[in-house]
Amino acid sequence: SNKTVLDVSKGKPKVHIIDFGICFGFQWPSLFEQLARREDGPLKVRITGIELPQPGFRPNQMNNNAGQLLADYASMFNVPFECKGISSKWEIIHIEDLNIEEDDVLIVNCLF
Repeated sequence: SNKTVLDVSKGKPKVHIIDFGICFGFQWPSLFEQLARREDGPLKVRITGIELPQPGFRPNQMNNNAGQLLADYASMFNVPFECKGISSKWEIIHIEDLNIEEDDVLIVNCLF
């Protein structure tokens, strides 16, 4: 999927990745590294990470951890980055929850 993101975002200023089942986000740091080496410079990356809520007092903790990890990697590679975590049953997520912008190169990734 990283190659697909690189291919479809060529020449574009930003990409929005909606990742169902983001878990720890381990897939994306290598994408940041590749984006940092683009001829036309890194593009802005927005990731909406979607996970099922975790039991207990911190249902969004996995998303928070993934978001911080990804922000650290994006910073390391000087890739402009935003992250939003959604902890919810997937079937009750509405399109409005995803904050899709008109000029986004939209990528939907799903572990399952």
